[in-house]
Amino acid sequence: MLQLLYHPGHRYPSNANIADSHLPDIFCAASKNRAATPHYHLNVAVDDEASVADQPCIKPDTINQLITCQQAKPTLLYRITDGELERMNQTNLPEPWLRGTLTEVPAVQRAVLHALELAREDLERWCHGLSDEEMHARPAGLGSVAFHLRHIARSIDRLLTYAEGRQLSAEQLSMLKSEMDPVGSRNEMFAEFVVAIAKSGKRIRAFSPEQLGETRKVGKKELPTSVGGLLVHVADHTQRHVGQAITTVKIVVAQR
Repeated sequence: MLQLLYHPGHRYPSNANIADSHLPDIFCAASKNRAATPHYHLNVAVDDEASVADQPCIKPDTINQLITCQQAKPTLLYRITDGELERMNQTNLPEPWLRGTLTEVPAVQRAVLHALELAREDLERWCHGLSDEEMHARPAGLGSVAFHLRHIARSIDRLLTYAEGRQLSAEQLSMLKSEMDPVGSRNEMFAEFVVAIAKSGKRIRAFSPEQLGETRKVGKKELPTSVGGLLVHVADHTQRHVGQAITTVKIVVAQR
């Protein structure tokens, strides 16, 4: 079973290849049977300066499939191996940090990547079957599942921006203010979440062990921390909100 991702507003240059990010669940593909398969119907734009055939993730047969199933100009799609069969298989696996994967990545960065992989798996499993309305529900005033998905996705971007030695842009600050807005479908929210996890992998890998002790400043108050502190916080902050989201899911399901 496949789920296709489309994330509006994100553009990938012709030399970008998420399939090379070593996140094993992200691939480039098109579905041959959209009607029988649950999908995230979200497109990823192709660089205007390169033809679709030049995109390193796409093969000619994939382009033909896209033309057939989309009935439109080919777009770059990323699939997530998910669905009932994959979900069943995941229950028999140890947590990502115990699978012996990503051994080529330095230990700290590897731990962060494993934490994000676990976050994705947990949220996909627990949120499976929630309706759009349930995603926005706030039982007893708790933060909605939708909020936690958006907050995880956008906070990872903000924390990595600080780790890279930059300050937040006006767009990032604007997106921060809209995290609680009760808008969007389940598919749209999960698309933003999963794409954020995938894109963060390359950024996390870009840090060398020698950089972990470098000082960084956070926010308008320029609070002191380090690259290592920010990377670790990416992991622990994400897991904190995963736990809160799962608690909300349990309450929402119990109130059906």
